Amino acid sequence: MTSATSQDMAEAVESKSPCVNVCQLENRMHDMICIGCLRTQEEIADWRSHRDPIDRFSAKLISEGALTQADYEAMINSVAKEIEEAVDFAEKSPLPDVSTILDGVDSGLLGARK
Repeated sequence: MTSATSQDMAEAVESKSPCVNVCQLENRMHDMICIGCLRTQEEIADWRSHRDPIDRFSAKLISEGALTQADYEAMINSVAKEIEEAVDFAEKSPLPDVSTILDGVDSGLLGARK
């Protein structure tokens, strides 16, 4: 990885996203506003199209020839498929017995470790 690319990656990682991972739009005063970040649809679209660190970094890699568009799309499709399979597995799995809810979670400090 070139030093310029390393610097771009560091800048992308450090960019401050307005997202708080609650994306629900409500109609407020004739605008659709996200109740998580309190931004309009236009502001969210602007962020995603111009400031999203993943999009910016992948575009930089493609422009420098370190990544092809085809490889990028294959990677995105692979991740989307993996997520879809994980969600499908979770939805088809039985719920765990309530008595096992803390198994493997507690460090031992809370006394729930078995």
